[in-house]
Amino acid sequence: MNRLNEDVSKSAFCREEYIRQLISGHTPVALPSKDYRELIRQIRKIGYNIDQIAKIAHTKGFIDSLNYKKQADMLFDLCTELNAIPIFIEGLK
Repeated sequence: MNRLNEDVSKSAFCREEYIRQLISGHTPVALPSKDYRELIRQIRKIGYNIDQIAKIAHTKGFIDSLNYKKQADMLFDLCTELNAIPIFIEGLK
């Protein structure tokens, strides 16, 4: 029972929904860490910035290559950091 409670607390489900997921053959996974969620937020922000640069480039006919490179480098660095974080714990072991 303690293990069940621990596994449920790591997931996004209440105990009843967690058990329903198990019965239906799904393996509930742990929620991503706060660090992981923060990285996702930063990646979305950088993606938005790159999109804005692309829109300006399309409108004006040229691209701010320094700003684009800066954003692309930030995105690459975050992706590298993201790959180092375990996303899910299979089976909540």
